[in-house]
Amino acid sequence: MCSETNIFFNGQYWIGIFSEEKNGEIVRIGKFIFGSEPTLAFLDEWFSKGAPGLSILPACHTIEISKKYTDVKNPKRALRQVRKEMHKNPIAKETAPQKAVRETFEHLKKESKKKCSNQNRECQRGKYLLKQTKKKAKLRGR
Repeated sequence: MCSETNIFFNGQYWIGIFSEEKNGEIVRIGKFIFGSEPTLAFLDEWFSKGAPGLSILPACHTIEISKKYTDVKNPKRALRQVRKEMHKNPIAKETAPQKAVRETFEHLKKESKKKCSNQNRECQRGKYLLKQTKKKAKLRGR
């Protein structure tokens, strides 16, 4: 099992994406927002404390890491291929851990929305039944 850490600037914050790989597939992922640019001393201290605030989630879909361009011996050719592919598919600019984080959070968002929807439906059903029982009781009282 191998771990990888990517720290990048998304235009507003410095974000760290932590991933664990097993047999070429991402197994667990985590995301932490640093805010300002983290220094090496800060990162060393943060990791030594056990990375507080980092919530590692299991990846909802195992993502195979592409080894497509590692076999190419000519770096210019590999760069051309990557640029061509990125031009065809602009979403491909994200790395595998970033994609895994996005998919996991989208999956959690859908589950949360579904749960909230079911709770709302049950609440509405309860209100409707209460209204009907009050209505029947009122008619029997005549």
